[in-house]
Amino acid sequence: MTHPRFHRVGLLAVAIATLAVGTAGPAEASKRLTPVDLGTLAGGCCSQATAINDRGDVVGDSDVRPGPARHAFLWRRGTMVDLGTLGGRNSSASDVNNRREVVGSSERRDGSTHAVLWRHGRKLDLGTLGGHFSHATAINDVGQVVGFSETATGALHAFSWRGGRMTDLGLLKGGFARANDINNHGVAVGDSSVDGMNSVPARWQRRSVTSLTTRFGQASAINDRGQIAGFFFGSGSFLWSRGTIVDLGRLPGATFVQATGINNRGQVVGYTDFDAFLWQRGRMTALPRLAGSTTGAQDINNRGQIVGSSATNPGGLDHHAVLWTR
Repeated sequence: MTHPRFHRVGLLAVAIATLAVGTAGPAEASKRLTPVDLGTLAGGCCSQATAINDRGDVVGDSDVRPGPARHAFLWRRGTMVDLGTLGGRNSSASDVNNRREVVGSSERRDGSTHAVLWRHGRKLDLGTLGGHFSHATAINDVGQVVGFSETATGALHAFSWRGGRMTDLGLLKGGFARANDINNHGVAVGDSSVDGMNSVPARWQRRSVTSLTTRFGQASAINDRGQIAGFFFGSGSFLWSRGTIVDLGRLPGATFVQATGINNRGQVVGYTDFDAFLWQRGRMTALPRLAGSTTGAQDINNRGQIVGSSATNPGGLDHHAVLWTR
C-alpha cells in the first residue's frame, strides 16, 4: 500500500464505487452551483477564499487599505471580518474547523512569519521548529493543527501542533516535508522529499510517514474516510483511495490540473489553467465564473459548498473570494 501502481483507467470503476455523491449527474450538479462574490475587506481590491467549514463559514485573505497589505478574514452570513495580524503587516488564513477556529500565518513586528491560531477572538502564536518561519495549513475539529516550519538549520519540516506544543512530523529521506491537511482521525497528508530535491505525496499516521506513490507530487487534502486528493508535478491530479490511485483527467484545453480539496463524499475540487473544477463520479466539470476570465477552487465542505476565487473583469484581474452554493 506504500507504493501503489498508477492506474489511468483500469481501476476507475473501483474508486467510483466508493463514492456516494447523490443522484444528479456531475454536469447538472455544477450548473446548479451559483458563484457568490464575497467581496473584500474595506478598501481592498482583491481577495481569495481558501477554506469552508460545514457551517458555511469561509476564510481566506484580502487586500486592505492603507496598503500594500493583506489580512486574513473570516466571512460569516454575509459579513467579512478582518482577523488582524501578530503585529506585522500581512496575514493569511488557510483553514477553519466546525468550531470556527481558524489557522494560517502572520507577520510579526520583528519581520518573521509564524503560524497562528485565531480562537474566540484571540490570536495565538504557534511558534516554529526553531527557525524564523512557519505556516499552519489545516485544523481538524478536535483542534489538531498541521503545517510546515523552518528548523534551526534552515530546513523546512512538516509539523503538528496541539495543546501548546509543536512537534516535528519527520521525513521520508531527509531534505524537506510539508503537511497540507489533517482529518478528524489525526491522519495528515502533504509531501516529503526523497532525494533532497524532489518530493512525493506523503501521509503521516501513528507517528510514522509513508509515501502514497513513487511519482513526484503532493497530497493536498484528506477526508475522514481516508481518501486523499493531490497532484503530480508537471502532470495531472489524482484521487487515492484504499491503495488505488485514479487519474482525475482534465478539462478540454487544460495543460495542468491541480486538486486542492476533498469532502467526505469523495467530491474533489481544484483548478486548471483558467477554470475551477468539480470532480465527482469519474467526471470533471468546470464551475461557473464571475465576470472575469479565470477562476479557481480551493475547498469543498460536506454540504457540497465550494470556495475559491474568480476574476471580476475580462482581463483576469481583481480576483474576489467566491462561494459556489446552491
